[in-house]
Amino acid sequence: NAHVIEVAQRFKPDVCFVLKGHVLHPKTLEVFKKNTRMKLVLLYPDNPFMFSNGNSNARVVNSLALYDVVLSWAQILQPVFTSLGVAHTCYFPFGYDERFFNDLTDETPAFDLGFVGTADDERALLLEQLALCADDLTIGIWGNRWHEYFNSKPVLKKLYQGPAVYKQGMVNLLRRAKITLNPVRLQNYTAHNMRSLEAAAAGVLQLATRTYEHEHVLFKEHESIALYASVDELSEKV
Repeated sequence: NAHVIEVAQRFKPDVCFVLKGHVLHPKTLEVFKKNTRMKLVLLYPDNPFMFSNGNSNARVVNSLALYDVVLSWAQILQPVFTSLGVAHTCYFPFGYDERFFNDLTDETPAFDLGFVGTADDERALLLEQLALCADDLTIGIWGNRWHEYFNSKPVLKKLYQGPAVYKQGMVNLLRRAKITLNPVRLQNYTAHNMRSLEAAAAGVLQLATRTYEHEHVLFKEHESIALYASVDELSEKV
């Protein structure tokens, strides 16, 4: 924090753009406000109120009111920011890095449904239930931590294709399945996630959790996205 203060006082920027900022102390931002004229803008790509998964901490929440603008990836969080004293909030959805989507290769789908992402309890249960309900589907899973569930959910071992892949490799994996599964975590509430826009940019059929933003803000159901609200509905639509 001392180094950041020194650089800011020497550089004297008009705007300080903070990405996540979970290591910045509120006192650091107070120094900025007192000794410089720069505007403070925060983009927090995780849920700042979710401490349990390590995505945030008290420093972040206690600093919110010190920012001039907070960019929110979730519309539902904007009134919360305002109630905590944030002067201006702007809806700022996730996006994608176009460098990895310009030269899409023609992939012959090898799977009916694919999921690319890190395993957790909720995702492991969902994929297990889907595999058991629709055993005629070819399902491929890529990502980290899936081996932790092989003993308790052996069907996942049969679906597992490999570890996490990033950038262009991730895009190519999305295109290897007829359907890309996009389950939205609890921390994303009624909003969306990075995969929402990445799948769209990859030109694949996306089957995602039914959220307010998926259904009413970013996409049109049955035109640019397919949605589900339960395992039964997921299985039926697949």
